[in-house]
Amino acid sequence: MKTIIQGTNWSTPRTNIFSGMNSLRECLSSGSNAVLIKAWNEECEHPISISNPTKDIKNWEFSYGTLSSENEILASNVNDFNKNLNLNYKTCYGTKKAMDHYYMTRELSKDNFRGVGVSHIVKRQDAIDFWTAEGEPENAEKFTTKKGDEKGWFDFFKLRSGWNVNTPKKFKRKLWVVQMVHDDDRITTPILVHIIAALVSPLKWIPKKRVLQMKEYKNITFILGDVINGYSIEFQIPKKFSF
Repeated sequence: MKTIIQGTNWSTPRTNIFSGMNSLRECLSSGSNAVLIKAWNEECEHPISISNPTKDIKNWEFSYGTLSSENEILASNVNDFNKNLNLNYKTCYGTKKAMDHYYMTRELSKDNFRGVGVSHIVKRQDAIDFWTAEGEPENAEKFTTKKGDEKGWFDFFKLRSGWNVNTPKKFKRKLWVVQMVHDDDRITTPILVHIIAALVSPLKWIPKKRVLQMKEYKNITFILGDVINGYSIEFQIPKKFSF
């Protein structure tokens, strides 16, 4: 496991030195003391991340159950994997040993259906096949689903804790990242930072538009220059006009 480099929380890492130098320039302009270093993305406090949805059912857990229909689930905005999960899987409670065995082999036992114990997800068809083989059709019936617009009881699921967060993207090489250091450390500002600062300085005079949506009106602000020494013009546009 890589050690996190402290002080790399100014921004996400950059994939090229020019972007990294610009990030350093912005940090130094804010009055902070910093250097530009090369580090693995995973070592940074705010790494470049990728969403981490997993399609392994053991990393999902019961969220809630509600009356719904097949067509409602199919028409929902969730992705195809979640639709399949909601339509074709059911929450069961049993022993951890039975749960682990099922997740590894897809083989069920009555220990998966104790009604108490560890929560885990079972494919409906697996449960139907199991209870049918056991000669208990009434239990198999509990796992059948309603079709079309007919309402039935469906379980909905969420990723287990630790999986519903973004994970660092892996790169083949180290990236450029700003590391903030103590103010009493002597830091030499790279000449490239001064060059970038000179090149981007005129850009601050290009007006920036900011829009704030309020309940009764929309607030539009145009900012010229920087926030402290610049100028701003503000317009408030009512969302409803009355006469």
